[in-house]
Amino acid sequence: MKGFEIISAMTNTALSNFGKNLRKIRNEKGITLTRLASEIYVDRITLGLYEQGKRIPSLENAIILSNYFGVSIRELCGLSSVYEVQEIDGELHCPVCGSSLMKRSEDYEG
Repeated sequence: MKGFEIISAMTNTALSNFGKNLRKIRNEKGITLTRLASEIYVDRITLGLYEQGKRIPSLENAIILSNYFGVSIRELCGLSSVYEVQEIDGELHCPVCGSSLMKRSEDYEG
C-alpha cells in the first residue's frame, strides 16, 4: 500500500485537522509558507493546499512535516495518543469519527 493510500484511509476529520494544525504550528513558530517550502523541498502551493484541506499529503510529506516541527503525525491530525471508545445511547462509538462500532454485549441475546 502506498503512503497516500494510508493517509487517504484516515477520517475526514483527521485530514481537516491536519491542515488546520499544520497552519497553527507553522504560524506559532513564525515560519512562512515560502520558507517552509524551501527548507523541506515541497512546493509552497502544495503546502497551502494541505493547510486548506484541499490536498492530502503523501505519507513521506506527512513524515517530513512532523519531523520538521517536532510533532507526531497523530498530533498534526489532532488525534490523541490514546483512544477511548465512547458510549452514546447504549452504543459504542469510534472516538475519531463518531461512527457506531457495536451495541453493548447485554443488548444481545445469547
